[in-house]
Amino acid sequence: MGWMIYDHTPQDIRGEIHRLCTGESDARRIFPIASEQVGDVWYVAVRAEFKDANTGRQWVAERGYTPNQDGSYVFAAVILTSVENGEWGYKDMDETCGPAVHQAPRSILALLSATTHPFAVDWRARCRASMKQPA
Repeated sequence: MGWMIYDHTPQDIRGEIHRLCTGESDARRIFPIASEQVGDVWYVAVRAEFKDANTGRQWVAERGYTPNQDGSYVFAAVILTSVENGEWGYKDMDETCGPAVHQAPRSILALLSATTHPFAVDWRARCRASMKQPA
């Protein structure tokens, strides 16, 4: 997917980032539980809860995550942002896309559910390795 461009910069960018990470369907709802900005990138821990816990546990496990007791899980959303010529834009993805940016803070990584998804595992490892590099 490409970038979404607004003709203005939102007054509350954190609020807009949280709105982008919030949603509900017949089967589940998602919402942010923590977010951190590093430069022009937002890292968000997003909780997904299922209306039927059994369905949720199965869905989550099939995608490589370890579900919580209630079938929920927490994943990372990565949102690139840009401000140029009075326009604000974003590009959103989750950790299973294997984002190229990998400076998620420890506080976000600590909230994520365990996963075996290869792109998410690699992305988390790159984030941890970047913490060890001198600034």
